[in-house]
Amino acid sequence: MTTDALRVGAVVPLIVSTTEMVTPALATEWLRKNQKNRPIKWAKVDEYARVMLAGAWRMHDQGILFDTDGNLLTGQTRLWAVVKANTHVYMRVSRGNPADSAEVIDRGVPQSARDLAARRSGRVHSPTEASLARAIA
Repeated sequence: MTTDALRVGAVVPLIVSTTEMVTPALATEWLRKNQKNRPIKWAKVDEYARVMLAGAWRMHDQGILFDTDGNLLTGQTRLWAVVKANTHVYMRVSRGNPADSAEVIDRGVPQSARDLAARRSGRVHSPTEASLARAIA
């Protein structure tokens, strides 16, 4: 584990990540620290809330990120889903991220139906198979 004593001249940011139970009250408190963020995608909030209510939420490393001043950098959609579902889930929480790291997070391409099918089956599916899976889903 990185500690201040091991950091060379404090050049490397001290980012601490933990697994925490996120309740609606805690999510609401954290959302108050949401100063500068992109617009909320409410359809995604609804989707996540449905997954949480169904008991199908899976913890993963993409969780809640705060900067060195405690401002929320990413995770607003997941937090709003906890509030909307009025439930609690475990999430990874990362504190101490540089404020300017918000410019480079969540910039990837979302996983397509084809990507998800490949993860499940262990093989690459044709575009036709992916289209059929999308249509069925």
